[in-house]
Amino acid sequence: MTVLLLAQEVPRTAYLKVVGRDAKTRAGRRQAEMPDADKRQDIGQVRRNIEARDKSDQDRKIGPLRPAEDAIIVDTTELTIEEVVQTLLEYVEDRC
Repeated sequence: MTVLLLAQEVPRTAYLKVVGRDAKTRAGRRQAEMPDADKRQDIGQVRRNIEARDKSDQDRKIGPLRPAEDAIIVDTTELTIEEVVQTLLEYVEDRC
């Protein structure tokens, strides 16, 4: 998930890159979201697919997915949605 925050209350435009970097955790979440028939797919294969897609996204010649130099990186691997929102709110409040 990428969040682009544009607000008059923030001194300058802030770019927040919100990522769950842990491929193992992402694979588990992805498998849990799959329909029952698809859950038979090996968790290792789900993880390898995620890692391959991430590498492809980062290494492509046109428009590689890389954070901007001044991006704020939030690793959401161990965070709930509520904790991610709280982290982002704290970031904004600290800069207002």
